[in-house]
Amino acid sequence: MRRAVAWFADALSFTNRVGALAEEEGHHPAILTEWGRVTGTLWTHKIQALHRNDFIMAAKIDSLTSNPLGALST
Repeated sequence: MRRAVAWFADALSFTNRVGALAEEEGHHPAILTEWGRVTGTLWTHKIQALHRNDFIMAAKIDSLTSNPLGALST
């Protein structure tokens, strides 16, 4: 996942929303938050590969960008 954002506060807000979703789902991506972007990786460590749940989580993360509170551009 990679999202471009206008400000660091936007990046932090998106990261926090992804984190809250990850807690709900019990599926935690590696996330790097920087000025101008948020980058993340989904990977199922137990099987050392991508799993269907990684794709489901990616779709749920994508749905966060449609929330107007995010003010994100891709």
